[in-house]
Amino acid sequence: TEDFILYRARAENVVPPVDEPPTITQQPQDVTVDEGSSFALSVTATGTEPLAYQWFKNGTAIEGATASVYEVTTAQTSDSGVYTVRVSNIAGSVNSSDAIVKVESVIPVVEPPTITHQPQDVTVNEGSSFVLSVTATGTEPLVYQWFKDGTMIEGATASVYEVTTAQTSDSGSYIVRVSNEAGQIVSREALVTVKKEDPPIDTFKLIYREVREIDGVKYLVFDVSGSSDYQIEFSEDGTTWKQVECRHLDDGGIIVPMTERFMLYRAVTDNTTPTTIKIVTQPVGGTFKVGETIRLSVTVEGSASYYYQWYKDGNILWDATSSELVISDAEESDSGSYVVKIVGMGNVLNPVIDSDPAVVTVVAEPQGEGWLQNGEGNVDKEGNEYFTFDIVNAEIIKVQKSFNGRDWDPAEYSIPSLKVLRIESDLDAILYMVTGLVDGQEKWIQFIRQDDGNPKIISEMQ
Repeated sequence: TEDFILYRARAENVVPPVDEPPTITQQPQDVTVDEGSSFALSVTATGTEPLAYQWFKNGTAIEGATASVYEVTTAQTSDSGVYTVRVSNIAGSVNSSDAIVKVESVIPVVEPPTITHQPQDVTVNEGSSFVLSVTATGTEPLVYQWFKDGTMIEGATASVYEVTTAQTSDSGSYIVRVSNEAGQIVSREALVTVKKEDPPIDTFKLIYREVREIDGVKYLVFDVSGSSDYQIEFSEDGTTWKQVECRHLDDGGIIVPMTERFMLYRAVTDNTTPTTIKIVTQPVGGTFKVGETIRLSVTVEGSASYYYQWYKDGNILWDATSSELVISDAEESDSGSYVVKIVGMGNVLNPVIDSDPAVVTVVAEPQGEGWLQNGEGNVDKEGNEYFTFDIVNAEIIKVQKSFNGRDWDPAEYSIPSLKVLRIESDLDAILYMVTGLVDGQEKWIQFIRQDDGNPKIISEMQ
């Protein structure tokens, strides 16, 4: 019509809309993470919009946590606790079930130091420089400390120790200790000899070259310097000398037969000048582990020509004729008393000098220490690998394994008896950790699987 009209539709029993209170359809779940990782808690709810959210930790509202998802990007152990969320709208509210969050401390893998390159012996003239160095691996930082004759050298705290102007007082035995928070290791002894340069002396010398075998017979090979008119003599006691027949070689050397008895040899001529020899540094023994390298050395001064002959327990070591005796891959049978004879050649006032005895003891490396000992790798009749340890005065709390050195998963283990721990081996795991209660304190030991299947302890909480 031309006039303004209002219209409406009318029906019987019209029901106004009803507001629905919130209902949680998916509850927040428990979470366990390592310290430094992230975690998120979420809830899903239905009901009349808008829905409001408020998260709580241990019953206390978390400021700003008003979304359906609560996230922590860098978790700390203090974030552990019981979390809930309240969902509310115009029609009411509902609380979620508890979600337990555990943030576990990450125990770093700490490797003790290992020396990969030992300091070496050095012989220099007075006034020259010398350098001792060591190369080591292990968890940084590595701390170095050098020692001379058992006394700490002040300020010598680097991997390299250098003396720019050597004096005879710098002669001695040097070692370096390398340490970090996981332990320490001491290097081999490096013998430094600083010699005064003697003026050249025009003397007649018999110079030892080598032992040579000809037609099944062993001979001593010598060179002679200073004269072409000489004769070769031998002696068993250094007092009574007799002439010996010798053969000349095409290269200028001479050879004399080698006997089972210890003999002294000299070349003499009418104008031979008497000379002397003396031991400056004595060989030093010690206690070594099976498999280590043993080095015994002696330093000699004198204008005479001389050679070396080593003995063990009074028995001659025929091939040991240098200033240093090296025993690689030492065995327990290498234990004994070692002496080196310095044998002067030519007209020598003191033709034979015996060194001080160097007592060497070789011991088997102990199979573990502390509360886990005698670790072994085994294979059961089904072909499954496992480790066993003896438990010493400890209660096992848990055993874990890691595939990356950071994250830890439970490892399968059993205790067949009160004193034996069995851990099932996982060939994909790179590290294992055993946590135990020792003297009322919780401690851990970390070990790896070696190529031979046996465990090797690499780190321990002290």
